[in-house]
Amino acid sequence: MKGGVALLTAIALIASVADGHEPAPLGSPLVSVAAAKPGALVPAAVRPPAAAVRRPAVEARGPSRPLEPPSGLPPVAVSLRVVAPSAKGQWLLRIDNEGSTNALVSADVRFLRLEIRKWDAKKGAYAKAGEVCDGPSAFGLEERAPFGRELVLEPGQSYVEPFDPRLICFGKQAGLLEPGVMVMPSYGFTPRPQLAWKKTKAPELPPFVADTAEAPRTASPLKQLVAESLVLGDATGSVFPPYDEVLPALRVAPKSAEAASRAVPMLRSPAYQTGKDGLAAAMALTTDPFADARGWRDVGFEVQAHNVGQRPLWAALRARQLSFMVYGSAGEAVFCPRVSQDHAIPRDLYEALAFGQHRHIPVTLVEPCNRETFQRPGIYAVVPTLHADDPVADMDIPVLKGTVTTRDPGPVGGTHQMGDDATLVRVRFGAAPFYSTPPKAIPTLEAPKMLEGLAKPSAS
Repeated sequence: MKGGVALLTAIALIASVADGHEPAPLGSPLVSVAAAKPGALVPAAVRPPAAAVRRPAVEARGPSRPLEPPSGLPPVAVSLRVVAPSAKGQWLLRIDNEGSTNALVSADVRFLRLEIRKWDAKKGAYAKAGEVCDGPSAFGLEERAPFGRELVLEPGQSYVEPFDPRLICFGKQAGLLEPGVMVMPSYGFTPRPQLAWKKTKAPELPPFVADTAEAPRTASPLKQLVAESLVLGDATGSVFPPYDEVLPALRVAPKSAEAASRAVPMLRSPAYQTGKDGLAAAMALTTDPFADARGWRDVGFEVQAHNVGQRPLWAALRARQLSFMVYGSAGEAVFCPRVSQDHAIPRDLYEALAFGQHRHIPVTLVEPCNRETFQRPGIYAVVPTLHADDPVADMDIPVLKGTVTTRDPGPVGGTHQMGDDATLVRVRFGAAPFYSTPPKAIPTLEAPKMLEGLAKPSAS
């Protein structure tokens, strides 16, 4: 008897599923024998609610991963060259289409990687490994190409861009760019790791830095371009920024950071006057040479005030006493005034600086500079000026009065140098795009003309 009931129940469930309904939930009343007949309906008391009926969803799904390019094709005929006329100054990025068909490239100098290898005098050869300046990692381009930088190069066309190598080798790495070192440039994305024990290479997947511009593909795309190694010479180059000179007049805020080192002839500032007393107290100003910032809110560094005279000097040093000149990559400048000028400083806040002593003043430029100053990624030169003219009461101590700039003379001690007269700031991300104009192709025969002016001596 029990076996017969179980058989009838199973038949009813099969009929329910065949009719488009879900089986009755556990614990529901027994399905009637009539439900097992062809065309019969399961009683409403047994059926699940209409809202509870799950029907298979129809989705339009694409491939689970990017399509692999066809194998067996020769690589796209695109070559990379990096020209460095001098260790200091502008370099040149050049991408040539040496093939017979159109090529699509990502034209962005931030794709550069520079491996710096020093000469080993004992071994008589360059080091087998060196320091890598990774542009894609610094600017967040490890796995994506920036929008709007795609450029189609016809046969015999090139993309050429001058740049400051410190845009890629920043901070301590910039000190590696010396005459005699070997530079090994590469450009683009990191290739897919290959397993040594596999006989066949794993195919590369998008994104690519160079590809054919024809469909179907006539050449295989490339994840990375590799240029020939070069050795830096000791030629004198025009150096960006010209922060040791003064702009004749203020101009508009920086609009572009793409040409990361264009020297502009400037007028030299007047000499600093310390008075007739050669042993009198005197102030000199230095600043951190580099400041790497993710965005405009993070731009900050330290300014150092030194007593380079032979007698003690009393001073109350505050960040609000500093103003800044911000130089853009093409010579534009923005003035960031000091935050306030009406604060009196009580006597007990003044401290004596003996000869050779100095004080560090931490500064952030989010207050004195407007947000548009550093909205575009790139490099800037920031020159601080100290205004020691706060109202003070009559004091019987020698108080620092006047304006001190980083061009004021005097030997300073410790790790600071009088050459530390400006802070080179690299802003890696911003609301404005890195480039203000789309990339342009030029005939390859005209590319060598871009070298003119890169190795000319600077105006200073």
